[in-house]
Amino acid sequence: MITTPWFSFAVAVALGLLIGIERERSKGQGPGRRPAGLRTFTLASLLGAMAFHAGGLLLLGIAIAAVATLAALSYLQSHGLSIFGWYRIILGLVIAGLIFAQVIPA
Repeated sequence: MITTPWFSFAVAVALGLLIGIERERSKGQGPGRRPAGLRTFTLASLLGAMAFHAGGLLLLGIAIAAVATLAALSYLQSHGLSIFGWYRIILGLVIAGLIFAQVIPA
């Protein structure tokens, strides 16, 4: 198994890309198109890996709390991202952090 930080960052980005591609396909088109797609999920997954790399579980927890707060604020708006979209973002962030921590093998 490769244990370098760069490999873990690459796995986190790949995870975000996969979730984002699925979201891009299912979010619709035109004026009713929902927010958050490829870039959002990739950045959220990378944030999870970077948070764990920089500060361990404490910083990962802070990043999760920050994203969950943004999710709640967006959900309260009428044109915000659906709660299921935010679940995906938070899940991608958590999984990327756990991959970087090698709790989940890459």
